[in-house]
Amino acid sequence: MTEKYKDLFEELLSREIYLRDDYTNPISIFSRFEKIILYGAGGGFEIFRSNVLQRFQLKAHSIFDIKFKTGEYYKGIPAFSPFNYQPSPEEQNNALVIITVV
Repeated sequence: MTEKYKDLFEELLSREIYLRDDYTNPISIFSRFEKIILYGAGGGFEIFRSNVLQRFQLKAHSIFDIKFKTGEYYKGIPAFSPFNYQPSPEEQNNALVIITVV
C-alpha cells in the first residue's frame, strides 16, 4: 500500500503545479518555521525524505518514533522517542511538525 501512495506522491510532485503558488510551495511553507520536526521513521518518512527534504534541500531538525531512544541519530537526523522528549518553548512556537506515517 505504501508503494501506491509513493507513486501518487511522486506523480503530484513531478507536475510542479504547486510551485506557482506561495501558499502551496514547499519552500515557502517551510521557510515560515525555524525548525522541521518529523514524526514517524518508516515508509512515509522515506517517501517524504526523498521527495521533499532532498529535493528541496531542506533539513529536518529532529525525528520522533517509538522505536528510538533519546540521543540516537537516524539518517543523520537527531532521533527521539516521543514519550521521552519535552519540546522547548521555541520548538512549541516555531516548529512545523510533519506526520510521516502511512
